Amino acid sequence: MRGIAAGLLILLAGPATADEIPVRAFHVVLSHDDPKIDRVDALKFRGGLDLRSSDPRFGGLSGLNISADGHRLTAVGDRGIWFTANLEYDPEGRLNGISATRLRPMRGLDGKPFCKPNLTDSESIARQTDGSLVFGFEGVHRLRGYEQPGTAHARAGRAWNIAGESRRGSDHPALGQAASGSVRAARGAARNCRR
Repeated sequence: MRGIAAGLLILLAGPATADEIPVRAFHVVLSHDDPKIDRVDALKFRGGLDLRSSDPRFGGLSGLNISADGHRLTAVGDRGIWFTANLEYDPEGRLNGISATRLRPMRGLDGKPFCKPNLTDSESIARQTDGSLVFGFEGVHRLRGYEQPGTAHARAGRAWNIAGESRRGSDHPALGQAASGSVRAARGAARNCRR
């Protein structure tokens, strides 16, 4: 009887695992006036995608990170999720579609998914030289580092709190990587988050 009760509890609680979700990708042009335009000065437009899904957890994606080889997308969302996908290109190197689209819950320092609304709103992302990611959060402003970003069991391994600003809707940290490899967080004044 205990085994049945435990099994029911697990079913009711639901797994906090990765889910492959259906995502439709629609091509975006650089100019609706002239869809053949693919340059702005020295910049060449390699494609854009408008992503849509029937999964209610999808959406609100804020920070985006593309792997160095250009084939892997990691994004963070307003509801404590991260979204990962493979990027596909045509023979001419233009962005053509996505595959292996997955949603996973972001986990805190305790390894559990974020559940309070003021803890879930991730807004920015930066990749460090070792491949780990740092995320900036709005609501309760903080930075969290993840060693294995996008994996089902990835949990925050580093934490930096940003003191003095916890108002909902106030500006959140923008993240970037300096030439030295350190991640920089900026909100009026730059802050260094060296590892």
